[in-house]
Amino acid sequence: MQCNGLSEQEMQKISKLLDSEDIKFRVSSDSSMLNFNEQSMQNNLRHLNSPSISTHVIQMEIPDEEFSKMSSELKAKLLDFGITDDIPSELEFSDHADPNLEIQNMKLASDRKIIGVNFFHIIILSLVIYGLGYFLKLF
Repeated sequence: MQCNGLSEQEMQKISKLLDSEDIKFRVSSDSSMLNFNEQSMQNNLRHLNSPSISTHVIQMEIPDEEFSKMSSELKAKLLDFGITDDIPSELEFSDHADPNLEIQNMKLASDRKIIGVNFFHIIILSLVIYGLGYFLKLF
């Protein structure tokens, strides 16, 4: 199981919990979050909507067989961090390879839409003000 987007503090707490029961895990940098940060920096209208940069770029991987070794107390403590091997029946997954990346891309697209709408409103407001100024000059 992979857990993405962890902060350093979260990782320290989780690793302390896992080490207490000698559970094996692997820590690496979260490449999908780093790619998202890079995409977010591509926004060239930063004055309207600043890019969303995440500092939670740590990824942890726990092998599935390690969950069978865990006590119920440890599983309950990990659940506070959103880590569990039990998938709720109501939860539906898309066929997308990386759901976290899909969510991040949707957020980035909505940020671009907000920037476009704000720019459109500024243009309309400018035209209205210019029109009123021209109209008032005539009288």
